[in-house]
Amino acid sequence: MNQKQDAPPEQIDPARPMSARDQVYVRLVRETSDVSDIAFINPDAFNALHLKQNGTVDPADIDTMRRTIDAQIPGRSSHFTDAQIARLVESSLENGPFARRYEFSEEQTPFAIVNLQGTDLDHRDEYMPLVADRGLEVLADIPGEDVYWDGFWGIHEGTHPNQPVFGEHQTPDESNADIMNRELEADRAGLAWLRAKGQDDMAQALIDFRALSASVDPMHAGIAVLGETPGTQTGTEVYQAAAKFEGAMDFVVGQDLGLSDADVTQMRLLREEEYATHVNRLLGEGAYDNVDTNPYMREFIEAYAGAVQRQIIDRRVARELNPDAPESENIKKAETAAIEGGTPVVTLAEGDQATLTIGGVSAPQFFAAKADPALAERTAALDLTERPAQEAELTAQAGSPAPR
Repeated sequence: MNQKQDAPPEQIDPARPMSARDQVYVRLVRETSDVSDIAFINPDAFNALHLKQNGTVDPADIDTMRRTIDAQIPGRSSHFTDAQIARLVESSLENGPFARRYEFSEEQTPFAIVNLQGTDLDHRDEYMPLVADRGLEVLADIPGEDVYWDGFWGIHEGTHPNQPVFGEHQTPDESNADIMNRELEADRAGLAWLRAKGQDDMAQALIDFRALSASVDPMHAGIAVLGETPGTQTGTEVYQAAAKFEGAMDFVVGQDLGLSDADVTQMRLLREEEYATHVNRLLGEGAYDNVDTNPYMREFIEAYAGAVQRQIIDRRVARELNPDAPESENIKKAETAAIEGGTPVVTLAEGDQATLTIGGVSAPQFFAAKADPALAERTAALDLTERPAQEAELTAQAGSPAPR
């Protein structure tokens, strides 16, 4: 990664000082991206309640978005219509971190717009369940410190502005495979960083979460079967397998147990450990060896079964074997502004260490001594109908400035 930014992190909105969490995210985006003109947008700056209640963005947010973009890369908001700006506001509020590259013929250089994580999705217990398409109660004890997840997402999103603008494709599958390759490249970049920092558990969890959510978010699923070695790319077969393997997996389980489609679906959704046990058994018996001519179908089934074992079954068993273990790994985000004496400081070293101190002590020590138990146990309500941004709108068509 290039080292471009030695100055203190910029403030995107003086009324909302950048958190220590976002400082890490922004730093890693800038160090990863070859595009220097970047506008960071903050979902906390927009009226989420208006969108929820009315189904449309607050008209005032259109002006807020334009001012946010132009304050960082002057004049660039003029390329977008108000309707396009409104869609960008909506994406910022609903889709978590994302990055998009833009090129216009009248601009000499490309620029990028990058969404911050936002306070609703800047903790592993808030965002990672959406990545995995599972509730937090199922994925309890998500590994890793948040500072490393901030770094991973910074590198992941910082990779996207380096990718060429989205071109035309002959078929929808080809378009989807192109997006899948972009996400695969970004995941590999972030995973390489996690490995270099010694965070192998986090790397495996990310890969497993992509496997768990593959059927509902196939564009992000390439890493689950193609692995971390650079160079290997997805194709239409990989995308199709990711989107369809769940049906093949259900069919074989239903045939083996004599269950209806509805009963198999109910088992997978409500008794996933039992369901995955049957899938593992059938894999061992060769029942999936020729389930489809697509060679990646079986690989996604294996990835799914392994992910359930590692991230759901093994973690549950570990908790049951050690019920008195400290809950430090499950502490939910507490608002540090509400805790006296809590000034967070993140140190992200060039070597293999990153540390978070609050009030001059380690984060676990601080929360153990200061945190209100009600805050420490607070869990964000997760709507499983939400999905992480698929980042399908990665580019803009080159052309004349859009009317405002």
